[in-house]
Amino acid sequence: LDVVQALVTYGASVNCKNDDGDIPLILAVRGTHAEIIDYLLRAGSDIHQHGWLGKSAVH
Repeated sequence: LDVVQALVTYGASVNCKNDDGDIPLILAVRGTHAEIIDYLLRAGSDIHQHGWLGKSAVH
């Protein structure tokens, strides 16, 4: 969580996509990282963004 907070503090977008088209929220959900999920949602992560599998974080 500390690393994610630092990245966002220094300007990283919570909705940036990796090479596979996934945003951090999707990766956090896949890894079941509850604290990071909570932080990303509070920081404005878009729950409707779709990753490379065509699914959003809420699917």
